[in-house]
Amino acid sequence: MTSSICLIEMVSYIFIDESGDLGSQSKYLILSALVVKSPDKLDRIIKNMRRYKFKKQLRKASEIKANSSSPKLVKYALKKLYLFSSCTILA
Repeated sequence: MTSSICLIEMVSYIFIDESGDLGSQSKYLILSALVVKSPDKLDRIIKNMRRYKFKKQLRKASEIKANSSSPKLVKYALKKLYLFSSCTILA
């Protein structure tokens, strides 16, 4: 029983994204990862952004992209991630 509890505590979710393209004019390819213990809080942040804070801006967006979002939205999302205690960002 104890070993299964330890295994549950060790489970993390990793979301990986890339920026750049080695096949074109870009000189760099950047990989980043967001590691969380539970994706539920992350889902709640995104749902609240879509429903309340940035409803008009994210209505038709299937994916939130920083380069096509307002600086206010990007700052808000980064601040929420910063306050998310069980979150690690790797780049």
